[in-house]
Amino acid sequence: MRNFIVLSFISALILSGCAAPASSSVEQPTVVSGSSALVSLELLAEGFAAPLDMDEIPDGSGRFLLADQVGVIYLLGPDGSVADEPFLDLRDRMRSVDPSYDERGLLGLALHPSFAETGLFYVFYTAPLRDTAPDDWDSTIHVSEFSRSAENLDVADRNSERILIELDHPRYNHNGGGLAFGPDGYLYISFGDGGIGGDPNGWVQSLDFMFGKLLRIDVDFGEPYGIPPDNPFVGSGGLDEIYALGFRHPWRFSFDEDYGLILGDVGAQYWEELDTVEAGGNYGWPIREGVACFDPDGAQIDECASEDERGAPLIEPRLVYDHVRGVAVIGGYVYRGAAIPEMQGNYIFVDWGLGQGGVFYVEPEELGNETWAYEFLHSSPAFILSLATDEAGEIYLLTNRSGGPSGSSGSVYKLVPAQ
Repeated sequence: MRNFIVLSFISALILSGCAAPASSSVEQPTVVSGSSALVSLELLAEGFAAPLDMDEIPDGSGRFLLADQVGVIYLLGPDGSVADEPFLDLRDRMRSVDPSYDERGLLGLALHPSFAETGLFYVFYTAPLRDTAPDDWDSTIHVSEFSRSAENLDVADRNSERILIELDHPRYNHNGGGLAFGPDGYLYISFGDGGIGGDPNGWVQSLDFMFGKLLRIDVDFGEPYGIPPDNPFVGSGGLDEIYALGFRHPWRFSFDEDYGLILGDVGAQYWEELDTVEAGGNYGWPIREGVACFDPDGAQIDECASEDERGAPLIEPRLVYDHVRGVAVIGGYVYRGAAIPEMQGNYIFVDWGLGQGGVFYVEPEELGNETWAYEFLHSSPAFILSLATDEAGEIYLLTNRSGGPSGSSGSVYKLVPAQ
């Protein structure tokens, strides 16, 4: 038991990228209240190593594709049963992962909006370092397109891989890994800051690098992809793919018909944050962490820049919380399901921490404000690695008990009405 507690503590420090938080003069957000007793967790599936992403197949069958960090995509039945044959096994194409804790692996999955007709889907995974990369770097990120097999729709065609993006990465951590199609039909991709600590190379604030950015690309036209003509930095001299910048470790994001794109950005020394992302927005890292000025040495800085080097304002987060209340923000969804009427329209988000973290929500009347107050919803059943939603708008938690990509404690829970 002691070893498990020590591992949990070390993993928490690794993911948040800091030592135990010191005091800060930044005003605290509205604090978490007691349990609302509105929801319970219902086990859907188990036996995975580290489930990180899940999408419902849009064919009315109620089946899901689930991406496990170790490199396997599984086909789940509506009852949570796992098909005997994996949908896709990428382990032989991936950089090896540390079973105790790692931020590499198969990190993201997204189905094409026309998946039912095209069978196309997209994955984000860390491959071995390519020959042209710096020798002392760690791995090369692949964002790739695959299609399912024409002979058997329950498996993918391994030979169909089309690599869209290759990004050499210097460290094992802060890869990013979010993949999602927006309502505009474009693919959005989140990349972390490179994991070197405080971004000493200035990659995040530069438009010449993908690190610390949210990208937006058109997978239906162009080779290997097209650039949406209304991307905010087209023609600026930097990367036309960039949609927004200034992130540290953007993990999961979602789109909502009323509130737009909401993203969870994992903090460093003190603050976790949630942002509503707009085209061309700069969200401050590493000039700021949350709403506070950032110094990589942990010094207290009372004043810092409010604009970037191009004169654009640094956009404030909608919500921040400290490392007393959580460890690493994951992200969330506005609840649009029918099973829990009391939660309709609430933004439900989660934090990675086991015991220190859990499931939280922001009420609809708060979502229109510049800053959000939030409430506690449910404790952590395990480390909450990610979350997902289905075609009906119900929400699922993807968890494991080890904190790393190993073992078989990975489980999927569905949020259901309180029992």
